[in-house]
Amino acid sequence: MKIKKGFELKEIGGKTVAVPSVPRDDFKCIKLNETAVFLWNFYHSDHDLDDGINALISEYDVDEHFAKRGVVSFIERLRANEILDE
Repeated sequence: MKIKKGFELKEIGGKTVAVPSVPRDDFKCIKLNETAVFLWNFYHSDHDLDDGINALISEYDVDEHFAKRGVVSFIERLRANEILDE
């Protein structure tokens, strides 16, 4: 799975948000925290769930349970907003 083409990150008001490259009336921007930005950049290449969990563990030195919860939440958010190419 990976981020669909046509979406990018922007800094707006000191916050990082995901927006479509071409404005769309049916899409609201999504605010991302530091961890979500890391995962956003990671999932621009094709990776599976376990790859994301391992990357988060390596980058932030967190336990597997915490990393899995974060990656699953991030992926669910992308799916809900039709940003994930599976």
